[in-house]
Amino acid sequence: MMNESEENDDDVEDDIVERVETTPRQSKFLDVIRGTGELNMREQNKNLELPPKPKLPKEQTPYSQSPYLLVDVRDSDAYEQCHMITAESYPSTNFSRTMNPFSHQMLQFKNMEGHIIILYDTDELIATECATTMAQRGFENVFVLSGGLRVLAQKLPNGLITGSLPAEAFHSFDGKSKLKSGRVKYNPKNKIPADMNLKRFTHDHLGVLSDSLDNLLLAPSDAGSRLSKSKIDTRSRSRASMLTTTSSNSNIKPWK
Repeated sequence: MMNESEENDDDVEDDIVERVETTPRQSKFLDVIRGTGELNMREQNKNLELPPKPKLPKEQTPYSQSPYLLVDVRDSDAYEQCHMITAESYPSTNFSRTMNPFSHQMLQFKNMEGHIIILYDTDELIATECATTMAQRGFENVFVLSGGLRVLAQKLPNGLITGSLPAEAFHSFDGKSKLKSGRVKYNPKNKIPADMNLKRFTHDHLGVLSDSLDNLLLAPSDAGSRLSKSKIDTRSRSRASMLTTTSSNSNIKPWK
């Protein structure tokens, strides 16, 4: 038989358990012993009350399966002022590091079949050095944008770039004389408001780019005009020689 003191202790313990079950304010010692713990409803309610994270616009999300990786090797300030759409900023100073000289995306694109890495800067001088470093480290699918931003400023200033082109992009490689006017001139009316967070082309960019390409293809190049002129001159000379030959032959009397 149990003593009266033991029965009293059991009653006291039952009373404590009932009090613990009816007061969900804080964890009690018996809850810790039994391993039940306590669910913090306040924290859960706070999480429920938090507004959902806003979704980024489609134009600010990169393409999911892009066959190329466009890398801007200029410094960060130049990238923030102006860069090609879809380009990632990776300054050239990172290529001289002993450990981890390449970004995670570069390593993902390294020698991947059907994928290429394109480096560019203002005049391709820095990009060429970076591409040489990558080739020495085993990259076989790295390319340099020939002419850099200077070629784009001369031929395709609209549609491919967001931001304002730097002044040096309109100068020749010696940095003194200005470039001659290209076949496609910069038109302020075609300028789209700059959005430095763009990760893909918008419909406006594609429309302006299509118009620029059409104008570029329709405008005759210097080499083409020279070639066409030389062909016309050659044809006219040949026709003139044929006419003179025919006229001279017609003046000759037939031999009897």
